[in-house]
Amino acid sequence: MNFTSQLLDAFTAHRPGRVKWWQSALFLAGVTVLERLSTGKRASQNAKQMYESENQPVWAPPAGVFGPAWGANSLAVTWAGQRLLNAPKNLPNRKALLGLQAAHWLIYTTFGNVNFRQKSKLLAAAWTVADAAVAGTSYALARKADPKLANAYLPLLAWTGFASTLAVYEALYNRDELLDTPQPLPLEGVGEALRKEG
Repeated sequence: MNFTSQLLDAFTAHRPGRVKWWQSALFLAGVTVLERLSTGKRASQNAKQMYESENQPVWAPPAGVFGPAWGANSLAVTWAGQRLLNAPKNLPNRKALLGLQAAHWLIYTTFGNVNFRQKSKLLAAAWTVADAAVAGTSYALARKADPKLANAYLPLLAWTGFASTLAVYEALYNRDELLDTPQPLPLEGVGEALRKEG
């Protein structure tokens, strides 16, 4: 029995195969606390100012959009996790989907640290694109076996797909403080044409 199986068994020990809504709520609260701790108090407080001071593309939304978007995404992915844990063990791709859930939550809880605390635009772009790949793969694996489960990944897929365009632009046209590298591309030309006026 591997570590993931032991963890899942412990989580559902009171009634094997049945995860209650309140357990999912506790899980979501726990990963939210982990994300806040990973980001750090000062970095969290300065996140909006940092975001608005960076070179952004014209399609970048206001900083206030990110909180509600991630709230909706987290609820949908948490519901998907509960549905997966309560699904029959012979559900096609169940183990792979649970592994992808773990990958998503690892990315989620460490993104603030990478982006706002360590100020690495290149790693933030890699994290965002990886999360989009996780969402897309999860949707593809769940689509035939459980369409409702697959649909729960659509908000995350849509958001991380969009956010990937922002993150890649930021990585190309902003300095990476963690890796101590200048912006890879000059703003002149395409970068300037797509730049959001501050």
